[in-house]
Amino acid sequence: MALYSVEKDSPYDTYYHHSDTITAIAVGNEENFLVTGSKSGECIVWAISPDAVKLSVKYQLFDHKDKVT
Repeated sequence: MALYSVEKDSPYDTYYHHSDTITAIAVGNEENFLVTGSKSGECIVWAISPDAVKLSVKYQLFDHKDKVT
């Protein structure tokens, strides 16, 4: 997954935590977390750093039985 800077028109940061194609992305109402789901059924909850646009893995779940959509 790559974060993209609209101001600079270039990739900002890249994360390689998913082992398959990301098929779903959702952002929390207060924009303090991000959830991604993949083709293999893996889900990752990311904490968004309030000081900078950086992500860190808070939870990683592998027990979804099908593609996350």
